[in-house]
Amino acid sequence: MNAAVVITGASRGLGRALADHLSRAGYDLVLCARNGALLRDVANTLKSRDGRNVVDVVADITDPNDVETLLRVTLERFGHIRGLVNNAATLGPVGHLTLAQAGEWADTISANLTSVARVTAAVLPSMIAGGSGSIITLSGAGIGGPQLGTHMSAYVASKFGVVGFTEAMSRELSDTGVRINAIAPGPVDTEFTARILQEGPSGAGDALYEATVRNRAQPATMAPYLDLAEYLLDDRSSWLSGSLLSARWDSIARLEAARDKIVTGSLLRLRRIDDDLFTQIAST
Repeated sequence: MNAAVVITGASRGLGRALADHLSRAGYDLVLCARNGALLRDVANTLKSRDGRNVVDVVADITDPNDVETLLRVTLERFGHIRGLVNNAATLGPVGHLTLAQAGEWADTISANLTSVARVTAAVLPSMIAGGSGSIITLSGAGIGGPQLGTHMSAYVASKFGVVGFTEAMSRELSDTGVRINAIAPGPVDTEFTARILQEGPSGAGDALYEATVRNRAQPATMAPYLDLAEYLLDDRSSWLSGSLLSARWDSIARLEAARDKIVTGSLLRLRRIDDDLFTQIAST
């Protein structure tokens, strides 16, 4: 049997774009999302165009039973999981924290962080048994960059958590042949930020609203993200784990050139730059 790459949230946006990209590159895929009609359209399009083995599984990754179904279908069809892209996420409440509903705030953490851990845990036994595998998580909200998103504290907190989870798991998996990395895709134009525009500057705040309007007018291309994701799923990146990559700044060539510093130091990690750690970074 062939090994497959599992993509959550694959019915639209970045997930759909990555499924399209990987299918063209020759990957067999298992696509997961809640919207069955949209998901079937993606799968049927890729199968008819590229002749790839593409399986669609309607599932809500916040539901442990659905995650079990996703794993069972994947293993029954392919026998081994080559890669996992934890793409599914929700923006959550937009606005001042004092106006956010506590339930929606908590649901955002569950969808964006707890579910990433749940799906990752589900695929790990297959990967570890096979001695290899690549897991990708998605960062966002400016994590690792010069500015964080405002008026969306649940989303920001969840993405900080995803980056921490990624590095922690890379240590846990260091002797298994399985690697895990995070990618910040940058301000690409998808429907993910529609709620910000709906809330307007009065709800989302001037900075977030204006940045969203500006990014919609001049969106970043998805190509750097898609190339990075394919690189991380390929054996070329077998040396790289526990890193936070930016589709804006981290080209494949740049990563390869900095390989020694990345492996031995704290590059591509969330770290304070002071005292002993500053000395460590400055000397690498």
